[in-house]
Amino acid sequence: MKNIGYILLLSLLAVFVGCQKQNVLSYENDPRLFFMNGVDYDHVPAFRQFDSLSYSFFVLPEDQQRDTVYIVIETMGLTSDQPRAFSLEQTNLDSVNAAIPGKHYVSFESDEMKQLMTIPAGAVRYYMPLIVLRGDPLLDDAEVRLDMKIAENENFKVGINDESEFTVKITAMASEPSEWRSWSVAFGDWSSTKMWFIINYISADFDFEEYLGDYDYAYYLKTLAIQRLEEYNATHPTLMDGDEPVSFE
Repeated sequence: MKNIGYILLLSLLAVFVGCQKQNVLSYENDPRLFFMNGVDYDHVPAFRQFDSLSYSFFVLPEDQQRDTVYIVIETMGLTSDQPRAFSLEQTNLDSVNAAIPGKHYVSFESDEMKQLMTIPAGAVRYYMPLIVLRGDPLLDDAEVRLDMKIAENENFKVGINDESEFTVKITAMASEPSEWRSWSVAFGDWSSTKMWFIINYISADFDFEEYLGDYDYAYYLKTLAIQRLEEYNATHPTLMDGDEPVSFE
C-alpha cells in the first residue's frame, strides 16, 4: 500500500509540475503590457508615475502650441529582438470634459503617434511620448481628461488589470508647480502673474528642473528677476498681482 501511495504521489507531482511548466511556457509566449505604477529609481532624476498625471501649458511661453509628456509602459513575458507596436484606446470620448483627439492631443490613430507607440527591441520599459496640444481656448479656463487603456493587438495582451488604465489631465490654467518650493528661494511666494512673468521673461536663462539648493545660483536668479521686472515696468504698465505690484525683493 505504501508503494502504491508513493507511486500515486509521484504521478500527481508529475502532473502538477507538467501543468506549471506549461503555464510558464504559455506566459513566456504571451507578451502583455501595463502602465508603470510607482517610482523608477534607475531614471535620473527618479521618475514617478501612478494612475494619472496633470499637465498645464501655463508653464510654457504663450506661443508654444505643442508639448510632450511621457507615460511609462512596461512589458510582461519574453522580450523581442524586434520593435513591437502596441495599441491604446481612449475610454471617455462621450464624457463632457473629454480630451478630443486632434484638438487636445495627437490622436493614437495618427501616423505620428503610431510611430511612437512601439516597444523598442529588447526593452521591458518604455517612456512613451504623448503629444499634447494647446490650440483650444477652452484650456485657458478648464481642464480636459484623456482616460486611456491598453488595447490588445497582435503583439500584446493586457497585463495587470489594475494597471491597464491611465489618465492625463490637460489645461492651460495657472497652477503652482510642485518644484516651486525650491524656486521660492529665488522668486518668493508663488502667484500666477509672477509665474507668467518668469516663464516669458526669465525662463530662457535657467533650467526649471535644476534644484535651487545652490544659493549662489538662486541669488543670481533673484537679481536677474529684479532687473528684468524693472525693464518690463519701464516699458509697460506696472505689473500687478491683484492690488499689489509684483515684487521679487
